[in-house]
Amino acid sequence: MGIGLSITDDLAETSIINKAKVGTDITYTFTFKDDVTGFDKNDIEVTGGTKGAFSGSGSVYSLVVRVTDNSTTDLFVGVAKDAAIGGGIGTEYASNSHKVDTVVPSKPISLDLATEDDSGTSNSDNLTNKTSNLTITGSAEVGATIRLYNGTNTTAIGSEIVKANGTFSIDISLTQSTTPHSITARATDAAGNESLVSDALAITVDTTTATLTAQAMSVILVKTLT
Repeated sequence: MGIGLSITDDLAETSIINKAKVGTDITYTFTFKDDVTGFDKNDIEVTGGTKGAFSGSGSVYSLVVRVTDNSTTDLFVGVAKDAAIGGGIGTEYASNSHKVDTVVPSKPISLDLATEDDSGTSNSDNLTNKTSNLTITGSAEVGATIRLYNGTNTTAIGSEIVKANGTFSIDISLTQSTTPHSITARATDAAGNESLVSDALAITVDTTTATLTAQAMSVILVKTLT
């Protein structure tokens, strides 16, 4: 005769369990059709997590589980069909599982201003006279979403999904400033895990047109005449 068991959890989401859930207790509830005796945490199989407090009686029991950090092993909680419950052998197998990715992606690297947008004395000094369609390139985890930020502003100024070759190319706009803009990037993987912030890329925007003073023009004129 079956034991009529169901296993539920208190996770609100149905998506992949990510880094944000590490250190958080997930409570699993084991509900039997009828009252049982002899059911304890040793009858429960857990992979991808660690067993915590166990309690309950009669037909309802609960077990606290913590997700394993830095792991992509699915979180699995189950009761084997041969578990000794109520002095007999259960003939049903109940389980509950969730996809897990608690591995944080590496921070984006090699941020650079595209050569064609670098209009300074060299094409690598990160000095430009453009304020729009400035292309920022770099490398990060394939498939991750890259978001660019300017200084301490928490609103992204551009984003893109990293290509199959591990690179990204994002167009942004910047205003002229007397001090360099500090451009940083973060990577967010499909599970929602966010990387550390990248090293900053300093970009100077100078759209000022050079002008000659009257004195300078006089010097040029004198030199030309002589």
